[in-house]
Formats: sequence, structure tokens, C-alpha cells
Amino acid sequence: MRLRSVFAAGFIFACCAPVKASPCAEKTSTGEGLDDKGDYSGAMHVLQDAVRLCASSQERSARPFVALGVAYKNLQRYSEAIEQFKAALTQEPGLHLAYMDLGAVYLEMHQYQKSIDTSKKALGSGDPRREMQVNYNIGLSYFNLMAQTTDMTDKRSEPYFKKSAELGPQFGGSFFYLGLIKENMYGDSKAAKAYYQKACDLKYEPACRSLKTILQRTAGAPSTSAVAAVSPDDESLYDQIERAYVRKGVTEKSLSSVMTNIKAAYSQMPAAQRKTALEHMIQGLR
Repeated sequence: MRLRSVFAAGFIFACCAPVKASPCAEKTSTGEGLDDKGDYSGAMHVLQDAVRLCASSQERSARPFVALGVAYKNLQRYSEAIEQFKAALTQEPGLHLAYMDLGAVYLEMHQYQKSIDTSKKALGSGDPRREMQVNYNIGLSYFNLMAQTTDMTDKRSEPYFKKSAELGPQFGGSFFYLGLIKENMYGDSKAAKAYYQKACDLKYEPACRSLKTILQRTAGAPSTSAVAAVSPDDESLYDQIERAYVRKGVTEKSLSSVMTNIKAAYSQMPAAQRKTALEHMIQGLR
């Protein structure tokens, strides 16, 4: 009995002693910390070293590849980000996080169908925050596909925005897009107003502008654009999009609704990103 007790104590000591992280893991942690602080370039260089360390030590881990992919994504080096996320999936097939980040990159690149197909593989992670983001990304991709095709009967984005809103009730974006869907696809101003109000309460500025517009309209005041102010540079791009839809035979009534949707949706983007997205839409309509 005495001998067994000594052995057990020794076993407890051995199993609970701190385990030193590998050089690959240490480098990865350092790179992730830099990325969290917004030093994306510094993170990229450290994480490149981490990936090399993992390869040289034959340590099988998806983590440094995912982290490096995120750094590339934040630097808008999308092709390199895609390469890293795919490398992560060779290390750990089926990794939800890699599929989520890969789908997000395709969304940034306006490759909406690819984003949808990839993001759906990220569902079922069991992490509510990730599930919220993935559902939102899928909804946004479907919404943008609808805007490109002007098919106002395409409501595939709606259930994903609803799920995103359910999982992340403190994020206004999901409620804003649900408002756009109710207003422009269903013609339900009352439901749209409720969604815009919820998003506006959460400080989601595009929803506040849309709420102001719908309140003015329902009060009988002259209607304004869902986007309060459009810069001259943006106006030129919106004109090109409108002309492209006319050439495709979109009716005047449908065109008004489509352009309201597009302006409201793209108004939330930073100016440089919005310009790139609008130019990409123009190319796709040609």
C-alpha cells in the first residue's frame, strides 16, 4: 500500500508539471499577439517563421497556418491568405476555423458563391460566436448575389441573417439586412422599421439612416435616399451600375428598389473598400 502511494504521488507530480511550448507554438503565440494589437506586418513576419519552424520540426499543427492566413487577410494579401488557409486544412482536414476564414476571404474578394460554398463547411463548430459570424457571412454573400442579379425573389439570405441575429443579438448588421429584406423584398415597412430600430439602437449607423428614411416616408414627408449622402466619386459608380441594369432590361420600378438596396448595403463600407466593391460589381454586370 505504501509503495502504491509513493508511485501515485510521483505520477501526479509528473503529469501536472508545466510543459514547455515548442518553438513553433511560441512563435505562433507571439505572432497572434502582434496581430491582435494591429501590427499585421510584424505578425506576418513572425508567423512566417512559425510556419517554417513547424515544417522543419515536422510538428503537425494547423494553428500557425491559420494565424498567418489571418495576417495576410488583414493586409489584404488575399491570394496568400487563401494559400495558408488551404495549408491549414491539409494539416487538419475539416477544421471549422480555417473554412470560416477562407470563406471570409472569398467574401472580401466578391467571390460570393465560393464564399457561400466554403462558409457552409464552417457551420457546426459548436462555438456560438463563430456560428454567428459564419451565418452572417453566408447571408451577406447571398444578399450580394441577389443585388447582382436583381432577382428580388431571392430570399436565401434571410434565414442566415435571422440565425446570426439569434446568436449575436448585440450585432446590428444582421438586423439591418433583415430590415432591407422586409422593406424591399416583402414591402413590409412595419417589420422593416422594427429591424432598423433594433440595429440603430445598437449604434449601426446605416440602419439609423434607413430608419430616418422610412419614418419620413410613412409620415408623408418627401422621401430621401436610404443613404443620406453619396460622394461624387460614388455617384459616378452608382450611375454606371444603374445604366448596366437598364441595359439588362431591369424595369424602372425594380431598378429603384435594387439601387436603394445597393446604396444602403455598401454605405457601411470604408470608402476605399466600397469603391473596389462597386467597381467589381460594374465588371460583373458587363
